[in-house]
Amino acid sequence: MESVVTDAGHPLRDTHFMWLEITSNCQLECSHCYAESGPGQGHGLVSADQWMQTLTEAAAAGVQEVQFIGGEPTAHPELPRFITHALQLGLRVEVFSNLFSIREHVWQALAQPGVRLATSYYSSGAAVHDQITHRAGSFGRTRANITEAVRRGIPLRVGLIRLSEDQDIDAAMEELVSIGVHRGAIRVDDQRGVGRGRGSTVCTTEDELCGNCAGGVLAIMPDGTVQPCVFSRDARFNVGNITADNLISVLNGERLHRMREDLTSVFLQRGLIGVDCPPAEPTGAVAQCGPAGGGGPCGPARTQSCGPACSPACMPAGNCNPMVNPPPCNPIAGHPPRPEPPPRPGGPVCPPY
Repeated sequence: MESVVTDAGHPLRDTHFMWLEITSNCQLECSHCYAESGPGQGHGLVSADQWMQTLTEAAAAGVQEVQFIGGEPTAHPELPRFITHALQLGLRVEVFSNLFSIREHVWQALAQPGVRLATSYYSSGAAVHDQITHRAGSFGRTRANITEAVRRGIPLRVGLIRLSEDQDIDAAMEELVSIGVHRGAIRVDDQRGVGRGRGSTVCTTEDELCGNCAGGVLAIMPDGTVQPCVFSRDARFNVGNITADNLISVLNGERLHRMREDLTSVFLQRGLIGVDCPPAEPTGAVAQCGPAGGGGPCGPARTQSCGPACSPACMPAGNCNPMVNPPPCNPIAGHPPRPEPPPRPGGPVCPPY
């Protein structure tokens, strides 16, 4: 399909991947949640019919894959209908769920060919896991539903999110393998300084971005706002709203073009785009991807390691491609070990260090 062209005649990179944040509601209140979601927050301002129309327009515009996310996407009553519609349009689908509570009709939707499942896991022990999620019993329920997804043969990947020293990430990985998760489908990511994960960080939002949101990805929030990605949540990143206009108009708009130009400039200065990141070294050495950029404690070290990882859309693998299929992000194919982070820079400490 041809690239979308703005009214001003600017050709845009094809938008091939979209996050659809269909709800702010979640059973958990994770301490690091970039979306600051939680119980009782509702499904936002986008109607079910508007989500369906957006999926139709996305496929027509050349989008190849969508990820339903939240909040907790399985809490949205129309998720199975959204999944089926996306598949009928020829889109690849991933659902990023906390796997706290999955009803049978949702399991049936997830089991359709062309659907993948992703979840987060925090520890091999219930106490630490539940402390992070702020929900007693969440460890047992998530673990049980990981086991159920494996039993049903649903393609599954798991992100181990590193927040503190007492999580015993290695033990958590071994436990996941013991219950049937493919070792190559388990990756470790660090807390991102966005939303509740921001804490007292002095880093700007751009410092938490990996570099790919300058190109072919977009995120739609529960209120219909269109942003470069799920981590670029500040109002200054807003490039449109599907409740006020259709998706094609947003893709064809000057605001998106200017935003991608601005982000491209930022990421070029940081050395995150325009160079190829080599595969992660099995020795634990840090992959180099261009000269170190300036900009204080939040910039240089991340330039050396190709920027932060792309969770929740992709497993860290020495690259930040949000597409999880085909490779290099195919969870069946597996990946080399994740490199160790570079030494902490001087000055204020910013995530993911």
